Amino acid sequence: MKKIVCLLTLVTLLVITSMGALAAAPQSAYSDVPAKHWAYDAIAKLSKDGIVNGYGDGTFRGDRTMTRYEMAQIVANAMTKEDKANAEDKALINKLAAEFNTELAKLDAKVSKIDDRVKSLEDKFSFSGSDTIRWVKWDNAAPAVGWYKNGVTQNNFMLMAAAKVNQDISANFKWYILRQNSFGNPAQNTTTPNSNEGNNLVQGEVSIRNFLGADWATVTAGRMVQPFGTSGFIANLQGVDGVKLGFGNQLKVEIGAADFNNSLSNYQKSYLDVPTAPAANADYGALYFKDAAWVKASWKLDQATTVEGFGLKNTSGPAVARLYGLGLSTMIMPNLLLRADYVRNTEFDQDNTNVQYRLTYRGAAMNQPGSWGMHLDHGKAYARASLGWGDYEPTALYPKAGVQSWDVSFEDTLAKNVMFKVARTFDSTNPVTGAKALYGEWVRAQVEFAF
Repeated sequence: MKKIVCLLTLVTLLVITSMGALAAAPQSAYSDVPAKHWAYDAIAKLSKDGIVNGYGDGTFRGDRTMTRYEMAQIVANAMTKEDKANAEDKALINKLAAEFNTELAKLDAKVSKIDDRVKSLEDKFSFSGSDTIRWVKWDNAAPAVGWYKNGVTQNNFMLMAAAKVNQDISANFKWYILRQNSFGNPAQNTTTPNSNEGNNLVQGEVSIRNFLGADWATVTAGRMVQPFGTSGFIANLQGVDGVKLGFGNQLKVEIGAADFNNSLSNYQKSYLDVPTAPAANADYGALYFKDAAWVKASWKLDQATTVEGFGLKNTSGPAVARLYGLGLSTMIMPNLLLRADYVRNTEFDQDNTNVQYRLTYRGAAMNQPGSWGMHLDHGKAYARASLGWGDYEPTALYPKAGVQSWDVSFEDTLAKNVMFKVARTFDSTNPVTGAKALYGEWVRAQVEFAF
């Protein structure tokens, strides 16, 4: 009998000890919340008051028990909307938060890890882009380009990416896609439509700051976007393959060399200087050479005024170029900006200059809905001094080489990252002959989306 009593006592002690250990042990996040637990009624009330929607799919499943982890997810959702809750619901949220404190801590840790990974990725990569839908029409197109008479529609898509290798090394990429179609009378479509389509990588460069330990120097190599001038109409060439070294702060200097013989860059042959070209196209195009070296410098005089100069000499190609340019950008009064450029090709004695002016009132910004701006431009560009088409929109379909004209444009930010632009030229002539320019006057309207 004593043995039985001792055995029963031992079993009882073991059961009590086990129950105590289970009570002391933390509950699994994936263990069920008992069906009669007060938390269900609390969640039901919060759901009824519109504070939570139950599961992530918007349903509240009252037909089965939930795990503590599932309950914690709902409580976490309620905590983010606590500012919309009344006093009674706030008390319920606080009570639920205390009940599922351990699971909420684990959930927060998991979210923090995901957030850290996202931030780490954002530190290494950034993406942006734009899509522009455009209509362009010329009113004096020559027969050789008769399909322009009725206008063209375009869809210009650009995707940009930046990658950070480390603190000093970064890479930049730009992918450009153009789709173009003519419309109107088919009899006038004498040139193959869509001839300007393209799917091209126009930028793929690597930049190294603190080059060779010099904190004032940055070297960039690869496929670059290379601008010249301050007005925006001298050159903004895409797809230039080369290398350049930049240094300085208030006085910035750039030295570079590159292959300009790339169809991606909007850099066209100069029919003025290619004897076999059709005479009808004599006022169109730009200097045509392959390799060139340049020196470029800009000096910020004060907050309102910057001056820029450059020299460029081609090293190979059918045309010759020794270009010198001088530019000015100055805020002459609040909301009124003047930009001007003068370029001269000293390899020729006549028809060798390019002069551009741009007067801007106010200005639209993509991130500021309701902002707007107006531009008045005037230029006289001989083809022998014109590097390319360029303006602040590299895909613009109007040449600034071998053309003298007045231009007006208006821009308005319709909504955040949505901008409308319209532009028109007047008195567009050939600066050599004085006759109406090949493309005559043009009108352009577009909507641009940024992302």
